[in-house]
Parts: sequence; C-alpha cells; structure tokens
Amino acid sequence: MAIRWLIYLLALGVSLWCQLSYTGYLVHLIFLVLLLLPVLSLALSLPVMLPIRVSLEAEEEAVTRGQEFSFLCRVHNPTGLPLSKLRVTLIWADCQAPEKRPRRLRLESWGSTGLDSPEEPLTQLHCGMARLAVQRVQVWDALGLFVFSCSCPPPQEVLICPDSIAADPFRGWEERPSLAQPLQPALGGWGEDYDLRTYRPGDPMRSVHWKLSSKQDDLVVREPLTHRKPVLLLTFDHFGSRSALDTRLALLQKASCQLLEQGRVHIVRWLQPETGALRSYEIASQRDWLTCLAAALRDPMPSAGLSIRELGLSCAGLEGPVAQLHLEEGEVEPS
Repeated sequence: MAIRWLIYLLALGVSLWCQLSYTGYLVHLIFLVLLLLPVLSLALSLPVMLPIRVSLEAEEEAVTRGQEFSFLCRVHNPTGLPLSKLRVTLIWADCQAPEKRPRRLRLESWGSTGLDSPEEPLTQLHCGMARLAVQRVQVWDALGLFVFSCSCPPPQEVLICPDSIAADPFRGWEERPSLAQPLQPALGGWGEDYDLRTYRPGDPMRSVHWKLSSKQDDLVVREPLTHRKPVLLLTFDHFGSRSALDTRLALLQKASCQLLEQGRVHIVRWLQPETGALRSYEIASQRDWLTCLAAALRDPMPSAGLSIRELGLSCAGLEGPVAQLHLEEGEVEPS
C-alpha cells in the first residue's frame, strides 16, 4: 500500500508542476481528477467493502496424527461485485504446546470472491487439539490506497487422534474377579448360594421354600446369589513427553475398542494433570468413546503432572470388585 501511495503522490506532484507551468484547461482537469481520485475510489468501494464477511470451516473435525487435512475459508459478498484485494491472515497453533510458535497463514484474493489455499498442507505429528483462527481480515479499495478490517469468524478446532498401534494393551494382564467379594442377587437361575427373604408379589412359586414357610406366618422364598462381576477400569497418566502420550492414547484407544467389540462396558479414568480433577467416562458405545477421546485430547499435556495411581484415585466412588488396567508407553501394567 505504501508503494501505491508513493506512485499516487508522485503523479499528483507531476500534475501540480504542470498546473504551475501550463495554463491549458486540460492540465487543470487532470490535476482536479487526480486530487479527487482517492475520494471517488473510496466512495465507489465502500458499498462492496463494508458488507464483506469471511467464514472458516474445518473439513474434518478429527484426523489421525500425521494425516494431512484442510479447511474452507469462504468470502461472503452480498453485492456480487468483484473486490480489489482481500487478505486473510490465519493462525494455526497446537493447543497442547503453547511454547511452540504458531504457524501463520496468509490467503489473498484479487478481483474475485475466492481465496487461494495454502501451498503447504497442514499436519500435526502429536495427539491433541489444534486451533485454527482468523487473526485479521483486510479489504482494500479499488486503487489499493485505503484498507479496512472486517470482523473475524470464530476459531475452529481439529482433534488430532491417535493412530493404530501393533502392541497388545492386554498383554500380561488377566481379569481376576475376587471370590471374596460379597454376593449379589442373580437375575435368574439357581445356584448353590442363595438368600432367604419374604415373598413379594411377582416372585415365581418355584422359588418358595415350602418347608420353612410352613413354620412362618408368611411365605419365604429363596433368592439365588452370584458373585458380582468386576468393573473394568482403564487408567492412564495424562502427562509426560508428547511421544509417550501418543503411545498411551493409542493403547487406550485399542483397548477400549476391543472391549466395545466384545460388548463389554468399561470405565476410562485419568487426572487433569494441572488441577488433579478426576476425569471419568463410562464407555458403552462408540459415541461414548468419541466423547471420552475428545475430552482427553482437549486436556493440557504437560511434561509433569499428577498421577492417578500415586494419588490412589483410580477406584474412587466405584462399588464392588474392580479389574484395573493401567496403560503405560512401555510395559502394560496390570493391577
């Protein structure tokens, strides 16, 4: 823009010199036109510049780490008239690495309502959340002498998910339900263990203990008991090096998906590494897992933090036996 102003002022100076040196009416007309040209350009361009709006949309909400992805940046021009120049400056940042310098992207448009895509594809090598935000939207008038800033659209987030891993998260781990745990009423069937209680409407007559009922005023039924199934619990520490967290999240994803394929409901837990808040998600479907994964990817990932095992919060609030699998980037640790 500075070069254009320099050219305009140079042309205006030459016209002024001609104005002082010559007396022809054409010289006066040229000087007058040059003097009013910026005002005319601004007056003609303002109806196109002011209604301009820019929208930003990520093509995919979640991608695998290392995978290329793109976004859509559209210009909404209600007048339909071509723009002289439009520049959109975007900031691409890794939310889990605030110390890393954000990447700056600049998209420009000349005389149209379209924007060129960035030459280099966007990728992120580690799991987490990436944020793409519009920092500035600038629109120039027809001569390129004046520039206006337009409102920026809200930022977009892209979840960078873990990739597949060959390691077996259940290697060396066995689910051992404790036989010493208290029994609970079974939903059906008969077993060697049962409890006696007063008859309730709806109880099958075959469950009535007739010999004992003959000695009581009320009917007594036998309620079969069974050992309570252990709660499946997957835990991990949400801090460490980014490569270590990538491996833990990949192990967690593989373990949770394998349990879902078997139709087994389980719980995933970790601690927010900075505040120590307990994150707990019950996973009963693929939608539950995606919600859990999104929460894990949005949490900060510092190099050091609070461990869920050291603080003893893994089984907090859980009743009955618990079969816990703590996932680490090295050996999978059973407990």
